[in-house]
Amino acid sequence: MNQKNILGMFLLLVLCVVLFGLSGIMPAHAFAAGVTNVWWPKDAVSVQGVQPFKAMVEGTSIEQYDMYWQVDGGQLNGMSNNYQDYPHKEAIVDLSGWHWRGSGPYTITFVAKHGGSTISQQSVRITIPQANQPAAQPQTVVLSAPATERTLSQTGVSGLYIQPNSSAAAQASAWRQSRPSDAIAMDLLAKTPTANWFGNWNSNVYQDVHIRAVPPQLLHGYSLLRYTQGKKLKVLLVLAAYSSPYREVS
Repeated sequence: MNQKNILGMFLLLVLCVVLFGLSGIMPAHAFAAGVTNVWWPKDAVSVQGVQPFKAMVEGTSIEQYDMYWQVDGGQLNGMSNNYQDYPHKEAIVDLSGWHWRGSGPYTITFVAKHGGSTISQQSVRITIPQANQPAAQPQTVVLSAPATERTLSQTGVSGLYIQPNSSAAAQASAWRQSRPSDAIAMDLLAKTPTANWFGNWNSNVYQDVHIRAVPPQLLHGYSLLRYTQGKKLKVLLVLAAYSSPYREVS
């Protein structure tokens, strides 16, 4: 065996050792994540009472990562998947016991993790009016009663299905005693019909439609019967199929 062959084999051996070493420190499958988009609370907002914390990682299915929130660098608190309006992570948080920094600001950090590693995070700062301070005017958008609901109660014609267990309905119940005026406004949102969206964030569209989105009464038909002011009405459930192939092609 000549010197060139020996040198070539030696270099090949060195290359194999280097690649093997790198394989032990580099992840087998790199996970690319987008920016964390905080829906609520917004930065610099003044809030109090029970609030829904909402956030998502843009461009990534919510089934592919876990999300947590923490205040002032404290413990991580889990957030659950929520498909109302658009898939996101959500947690209901009671701010009534937050007094250690007075009115604040308090730093809320949303942390997204995949396989135990942080892939994205975003922080916002909020203030909380204290008992000896005048509370800021609630930042609630007051809507007129939805046309569909008025039509149902006044004329008795068919309308759209309203999700009884929506985030808005849960928030209205949480505010019923502590913030009754805001609860009334939130009730209007809870009574607004919304579509259930399905796309590439759903790992099994068929299962999610039949188990999560569609009420049991609708599994064998397109409508269900509802009683409003003593009248039996037919309402329609709306599903938005965003997972259609080539949907962005014009």
